[in-house]
Amino acid sequence: MVVQEELLAWVCGQLEALGLEFNEAKPIEGDAGFRQYIRLDTDPAMLAVYGPPATEKHAAFVSISEHWRMSGVKAPQVFAHDVAQGFLLVEDLGATSLADVLANISGSATPADVYAPVLAQLRRLQLLSPAPFYPQYSAVLLQQELSLFAEWFVEGLLQHPLTERENTQLHTLYQHLIDHAQAQPQVIVHRDLHCRNIQCSPTLTHDAQLGLIDMGLIDMGLIDMGLIDVGLIDFQDAVIGPITYDWVSLFKDCYQLWPASFVSAQVKRYNQALPAHLQLPQETLLETFDLMGLQRHIKVLGIFARLYLRDGKAGYLQDLPLVIAYVRDVCGRYEALQSFLTWFDRELLPLCALQPWYRRVVIQP
Repeated sequence: MVVQEELLAWVCGQLEALGLEFNEAKPIEGDAGFRQYIRLDTDPAMLAVYGPPATEKHAAFVSISEHWRMSGVKAPQVFAHDVAQGFLLVEDLGATSLADVLANISGSATPADVYAPVLAQLRRLQLLSPAPFYPQYSAVLLQQELSLFAEWFVEGLLQHPLTERENTQLHTLYQHLIDHAQAQPQVIVHRDLHCRNIQCSPTLTHDAQLGLIDMGLIDMGLIDMGLIDVGLIDFQDAVIGPITYDWVSLFKDCYQLWPASFVSAQVKRYNQALPAHLQLPQETLLETFDLMGLQRHIKVLGIFARLYLRDGKAGYLQDLPLVIAYVRDVCGRYEALQSFLTWFDRELLPLCALQPWYRRVVIQP
């Protein structure tokens, strides 16, 4: 409460300088990090944000927001910031996420229609010229992320001590995935572009709808429908990395399951909407996408386990079964991954089945 009082005192000073004030301040639920949010009834709508300076990348958030907004990518404007104290005053993009919209699709709209404006934003992002402040999604960083799987999921959550042979097998797999990631075109990567990190507002302008048609992301017959407008949040960890990473975050979302046929159709359509120098070859497109997904989901198993074991956030355990399903589905498709799948099913899946959070998730064709 002391931090919130200090934050609001700072906010009052910032709003006074802007000629604004607020009457109501409502704390809202945070996220997987350590940030705290307060919704203010200002005009324009704003959020007061606190995050511990030692753990939160406030300077990166401010720089990335400015870069994206100047380039036409919709991100919240930062009205004021004090990085030393961990205070931000940012634009409030609303309380409706893409997850909310997808759960309430009605009328003639389809999931593909809902994703079209998101893909338009992603395309604009992936065409941006990188700025010097973006770190590289290096082999070292990819390896560090993958190592979370063994430490937090396998040995931490499932209590399975890894043998030297098992560690060697994992490192061989990791190198395979890292090599594929680094062979892709390298672009700005949001790095956590899932349905809860995309905010939606009611309608997309007519001109913006025409732009989606020009990119091939919606059909001409849909021009009269009320497509949503979208904005991106939680992007402070953005890097320069593999072009398919954000595709995976969207369509193999850890909180939203789609049939494999829908995912592959969306990936192919988006790939074709990119300029030729960024398009992936059709013959290897889905394999590249799948292997990138395997890297992300192996990492996420470790992250979700860590959120529970270290940070006491048990809610993420309920999302583990879908991530496990993604891992097993991809491994079942490629010969080079069969040994990992065999090991996972023999050693880890029985331990998962003993957990109260486990359930079997089936990915439809």
